[in-house]
Amino acid sequence: MAKQGECAICGAIGPLTRDHVPPSSVATLRGHQESKRILHALRGLDDGKPVRKTILQSGNITETICQSCNNNLLGGRVDAEFARPTNQLVAAVRSRVHLPSFFPLVFRPESVLRAAVGHILAMNNQPPSVPAPDSVAMREFVLRRAPFPEHGLALMWFHPFNRTVLWMNFIHSQGFMENLGGAFLMKFFPLGFLLLFPKKGTLEIPPQVTRLDLLAAAHGDTDITERFRLRTILRSDWPEGPSGLEANFGGNTPGVVVTPRAGHYVLKA
Repeated sequence: MAKQGECAICGAIGPLTRDHVPPSSVATLRGHQESKRILHALRGLDDGKPVRKTILQSGNITETICQSCNNNLLGGRVDAEFARPTNQLVAAVRSRVHLPSFFPLVFRPESVLRAAVGHILAMNNQPPSVPAPDSVAMREFVLRRAPFPEHGLALMWFHPFNRTVLWMNFIHSQGFMENLGGAFLMKFFPLGFLLLFPKKGTLEIPPQVTRLDLLAAAHGDTDITERFRLRTILRSDWPEGPSGLEANFGGNTPGVVVTPRAGHYVLKA
């Protein structure tokens, strides 16, 4: 029997369906050894040996959204576009021994951003009737095609690791709390997505990331070709694993990490 509750996106009361991260339309790693080969290729160390296939965990599944939002709003409208850049990257890293510094990624930035925001909202265990900061504007963006919040930043980067991380509504701080903002994180091979809503000061953005919000504002839902950075990669635990003067503070929603060997465990701030 389907779980009953309030849809995390539209707020409708009724049966809830399963939302999967990464979505089923997205190609992902075939095994731990393939992850190792890809990282070697990034460093020019690939030995050309056949990759031994192993079975990975299937990601993270939540029952938080209604059938209409799952099948029509996300699956029927934007998930196909969301899969395009991820599948292009998967095909590229699987077929090359040495990866280039940049890869020409073709996608529609507004649809990719709407899908990312939709799946991030779906992992929220607080329904719309108990809104988290900034989530109201995020829902308007997904449901009613409103503009992405002007004060928000949507970051996308290459994540060549067999590590899925989901963390909703935490605080990301830099420089002894001088710069901080609300944050929503979703990353899986081969892409990471971080929504940042600065509250104080100015948050520094690593040069390896792409500003998806700026691309969506400039190009809307038209195809673009973006020179996507591959060789200078962020560390595997950015940003959930702070370093230096960074710090993270969790809210009411615990984060989830999925790895092929350890399975699921709770992310603590």
